[in-house]
Amino acid sequence: MGAPKEDIIDPKKLIEKYSIEELNYYSNEYYKQLVLPEYQLGKPFSMPTEAAQHLVRLGLILENFRIGPGSRVLDFGAGTCWLSKALWQMGCDVTAVDVSEKALQMGKELFEKYPVPMRKNGNWRLRLFDGHRLPLDDNSVDRIICYDTFHHVPNTKEVAAEFNRVLVDGGVIALNEPIGEHSTSEASQREMRDYNVLENDLEVDQLVQLFARHGLVNPRLKIVPTARFTVGMDDWKKAREGETVPVLARAISEFTQNCIILYFQKGDTRLDSRSNEGLSHTLEADQVRLESKVNEPVWIKLKIRNTGTATWLHGTGTTTGVVNIGTQRIDPNTKSFIAEHARFHFDHDIQPGEEIEMTVPIMFDQLGSHTIRLDLVSELVCWFHDLGSKPIYLSAIIHD
Repeated sequence: MGAPKEDIIDPKKLIEKYSIEELNYYSNEYYKQLVLPEYQLGKPFSMPTEAAQHLVRLGLILENFRIGPGSRVLDFGAGTCWLSKALWQMGCDVTAVDVSEKALQMGKELFEKYPVPMRKNGNWRLRLFDGHRLPLDDNSVDRIICYDTFHHVPNTKEVAAEFNRVLVDGGVIALNEPIGEHSTSEASQREMRDYNVLENDLEVDQLVQLFARHGLVNPRLKIVPTARFTVGMDDWKKAREGETVPVLARAISEFTQNCIILYFQKGDTRLDSRSNEGLSHTLEADQVRLESKVNEPVWIKLKIRNTGTATWLHGTGTTTGVVNIGTQRIDPNTKSFIAEHARFHFDHDIQPGEEIEMTVPIMFDQLGSHTIRLDLVSELVCWFHDLGSKPIYLSAIIHD
């Protein structure tokens, strides 16, 4: 139930009443007055009534966000940095930005005092935002995430222009935001009345127009049933068979009415080998039947062409997503894997359509007959043959 109509606080009035600097001040005071700061530091798991929604929505964002180790991500309006830390744990190079110095101090504590089970190679940094200019260089981030933050922004035009400035060409921004009459809810009215924290109303069409004016285009929305949705067996069978299920349609409608997951892009899509999307090749070898002595190399000339739409990275500051030439020992009859054999590295990124020639040494430390599968591998992502590209099979006889 919302507040009585005569007592409703209009967010537009707050924007008119207070300057950007004053709203920044009130945001900082909000974090200073937290009774249980651990509640914020433990998000989303410290919020049992909201954890499911947070986890579902974050998963949906990440599914189409195309991030990986080495991705430079701006967490805009990071607050106490729980999301920044999760992205860092995934190997991203994270910059957490917020107008509240107190919130960022709490975020620093979260990073430094609470270790993660598997630390990646990405960096993290905290930056105070003055509400006008982002503390980042031009074209310095690959992704921007606004998780429940853009509706707190009073100067949306200025901030949208800043997003365009810091985002690289081909970069993506993802928003998870309430839409519609968000400001009239009881919780929003309380935040504005007690803390002067802006709780603005957003509409999808207006966001699309705003971002388009600032070079952020190709809007895409994620639509799924609400997280609370369940069905009985009969409806499940109907949905599986492609029949119309009214309760499913209502659940999808509910998901879109109160909150959105919305993506924008700057320029054309740029894929790389940190994900398996757009990876394919052709391979040619000047010989496939080898004969040699133990530990004596046979040099094979390869012709390799990037026939996909993703750039093959030769170095990302980490292992994940680096494309190498890889060889595996396999069973000659079943083509099943026996053991890893060797890796050979590129000396530069390989662009879509690019063709290169390389000569690599194939060597064995055991006598007998061997079958080797030669293919490309995006490390810790996939082998290209798993995506449909054809590897080369080498048969070798090794003697004294």
